[in-house]
Amino acid sequence: MDLTLDLQRAISQIHESPYELCYEFTGAGSEALFWLHAVAGSSRTLLQASDRYAYRSLQNLVGGPVYRSVTPETARAMAAAAYAEATELGPAGPILGVACTAAIATDRERRGQDRACIAVASEIGIDVWRLEFDRTAHDRSSEEETVSRAVLHAVASAAGMAGPEVPLTPADSFDRVESAADDPVAALLRDDVHVVSVDRSGTRRALAPPPGVVLSGSFNPLHHGHLGLAEAASNRLGLPFLFEMSVRNADKPPLSRTELERRLGQFPGRAEVVLTGEPYFAAKATLLPGSTFVVGYDTAVRLLDSRYYVGESGLEEAMQALRRSGSHVIVAGRVTCDGFLGLEDLSIPDSLRDLFLGLSEDEFRADVSSTELRAREQRVVQ
Repeated sequence: MDLTLDLQRAISQIHESPYELCYEFTGAGSEALFWLHAVAGSSRTLLQASDRYAYRSLQNLVGGPVYRSVTPETARAMAAAAYAEATELGPAGPILGVACTAAIATDRERRGQDRACIAVASEIGIDVWRLEFDRTAHDRSSEEETVSRAVLHAVASAAGMAGPEVPLTPADSFDRVESAADDPVAALLRDDVHVVSVDRSGTRRALAPPPGVVLSGSFNPLHHGHLGLAEAASNRLGLPFLFEMSVRNADKPPLSRTELERRLGQFPGRAEVVLTGEPYFAAKATLLPGSTFVVGYDTAVRLLDSRYYVGESGLEEAMQALRRSGSHVIVAGRVTCDGFLGLEDLSIPDSLRDLFLGLSEDEFRADVSSTELRAREQRVVQ
C-alpha cells in the first residue's frame, strides 16, 4: 500500500531522531514494521524486531509464563524485554523498547473486545497505551492498520514528536494510560521512591498501603498456597491482606524490569501487591508500619537465627525495629516427618515472644512450594 503523507512524515521524523529501538509484537502490529522499512532510514532506527505469535516465543521473550496476553502488564514486560535487548546490542544513542500485544478480528469465535496494549520503554520509564475497538465497525485489515498506526504514534510520542493520525470510530478509544515520566516502578528501581502499591486493577502508586496482613515472597509463581496463607492470616486477624515483593534479594541479583513485570502480571484481579527495595523484614516493617507479616515456619526459623545477623545484638536490633514500627509476625506451620511444626516449636527469646502469633494446622496447611511448581512447569515446556 502507498503510505499516507502523515505516516511518511512521522516515520521520517522517527528515522531522523537519535533513537534506536527493538520492537516486539504479538497478535497485530506487523504493518508498523513494514512501514518503518518502507521509508528510507530504517537502518538508523531499527535494531531488531520479532513477531512473538506463538505462546512459547512470547514466553521466551519475557522469561516465563504469560498470565494474560493482551494486558498492560504483558505489554510492559514485553517492552522491558525489548529495552534489555536494545541495551545488549550496544547502540551509541538513546534507545527504546517497543511492544504491542493485540487481539483483533479473526476467523474463529473469540470472547472479549478487540483491543491492543502498546508499551514503550525508555531510560525514564514505560509509557503504556490502550486501544479498544468497536468490533462491528471494523474488519481485520482496518484493525491491523489502526494498531500499527497506534504503535508508531506511541514511538513518536516517546521520542518527543508528533505521531501519525490514529483513525477511530466514535465507539473506539485510544489513550495513554500510563506515562514514563510518572512511572513509579522505574522510580523505585532508581531508588527515588521506596514503596509502590499495585491494586487489584493493576494501578500503580508511589505510596504505602494501609496496615494489614503482609505476605512477602518472590512469587515465582504465585500459587494457591500463598493465597490460602494470606487469607487464613487475614481471617485470623480481621485485617485485609496484600503481598510484598522486593526488587532486591539478599542472596541473588536484583530483579530485572522484565522479570518484575512478568511476576506482577499474576496479581491483577487476584490481590494487591506492594513493591519495596528491602530484602530484610526490619526494613520492610519501617516502610509498612503497623503491618503483620505472615511467614512460614522455615522463614520464621531463619528470622530468629542470629547467624543471619551480626550476632545476637543484630537479631535483637532487627526485632526491636519490628516493635518500633508496630509490626508483628504470624507464623504458619508445616508438616515434616516429625509432624506439624508451628509457633510452639520455635526457639523464641522471652523478650520477643509478644511479637509472634501462630496459625494452627486447622487454620492453614498447604503442601505446595514454588520450587515444585516451577519444576512441573519446566517439565511441561520441555
